[in-house]
Amino acid sequence: MPVLQQLNIALNAVTLLVLLFILITWFYERRWDRRSILFLLMLLAAMPLTLSDLICWVFDGAAGSTASVIRWIANTAMYIFSYWSAIIYTHYLQEVVGRDLRKLAIYVKIVDISFIVAVAALAFSFTGDYYFYFENNCYVRGPYTFVSQIYTAVIVLCDTGIALFVSGITTRERVSLFSYSSLPLLAMIVQIFFFGFSAITYAATMLGLLLIFMNIHIQRNKYLIEKESEAQQAELSLVLSKIQPHFMFNSLNVIAALCSKDPLQARDAVEDFAGYLRGNLDSLAENIPVPFSRELQHTKHYLGLELRRFPDLHVIYDIQTEDFLIPTLALQPMVENAVKHGLRAKEGEGTLKIRTYEDEHNVYVSIEDDGVGFDVNQKKNDGRSHIGVDGVRLRVESLSKGHLDITSTIGKGTTSLITLPKSQNSC
Repeated sequence: MPVLQQLNIALNAVTLLVLLFILITWFYERRWDRRSILFLLMLLAAMPLTLSDLICWVFDGAAGSTASVIRWIANTAMYIFSYWSAIIYTHYLQEVVGRDLRKLAIYVKIVDISFIVAVAALAFSFTGDYYFYFENNCYVRGPYTFVSQIYTAVIVLCDTGIALFVSGITTRERVSLFSYSSLPLLAMIVQIFFFGFSAITYAATMLGLLLIFMNIHIQRNKYLIEKESEAQQAELSLVLSKIQPHFMFNSLNVIAALCSKDPLQARDAVEDFAGYLRGNLDSLAENIPVPFSRELQHTKHYLGLELRRFPDLHVIYDIQTEDFLIPTLALQPMVENAVKHGLRAKEGEGTLKIRTYEDEHNVYVSIEDDGVGFDVNQKKNDGRSHIGVDGVRLRVESLSKGHLDITSTIGKGTTSLITLPKSQNSC
């Protein structure tokens, strides 16, 4: 086996292994936004493209009709996947730069339509104009080989210009995009004058994909850090929102009244008041989920104070499971929201139900009230910041990978459901 053939096989094999590593890492990160999916398609186009070239070199010089058919199939696949790879990258470039740019959208449509023409032109591969096989299935360029490469070269050249000169992207994004298009372009130019080392083109494509993947990974980590910072800020906002002068003043008034009427009740009220404040302050030091029993106890301290002020309020506990973790200040603010905006606005008695249950995949925390209810599709315009609900939603998503869903019917009540995946929450 000639040295050049061995070198191409080895380089293609290494390229495939690196692409496989990127693919496995991509699936591990489980990113399913449009940009990540387009990157996956770029990766899935590069792998069979490299594999086709590897097969061509393995069977280069092999005798027999079977080897000839395999080489023809592999060569045709190389052309198709090279065209497809260029199209997917163009769409990826549009996603990064901005899909609303009118001129770029027109360019992308032209690229899509021209793909059909380029594939149809592969019929010339049967005539020997693009390439043909000499003795022992040795690949030989045809007189119009350069024509088969014009489509990819033009698209890559245009994409390189867009990546280099377009505005609105970061330097890191520009470098990764420019590298992905320029490196294979340089390799293609080298191939025109120095035929025989085709694997360098696919290795260059792999390097470009690796740079894009690294940029995506860096952006993802930056996003997670920002989300964590937002969660911490939301936690602080929640704590500060709990230190309400009106609530503290009213609670102290209740305690003062009970001191002369019922000293034992006054003592219990003081314990609830102290426990409520302690729970708020302790949450400042907690940046991870805590046992549900602790959060439930904090909520009971709050309800203990409210029940003394509003005797028509009834609370039902249906705790079917508590062996799980929950972000601090996730339950109590939702309970407070139900009491203040649902039950206290209702005439007569009202009932609040706190329920936990589980299935195979998730643990659920439900806060149900039979208060006045509201229209969930209409944002409240009552002058309040609604820090509690927004903060709980952010903390549940960022700290427990769960979500908060609120359903309500006017005149019947509201249900807030916190869903916590078991894969992320266990004691």
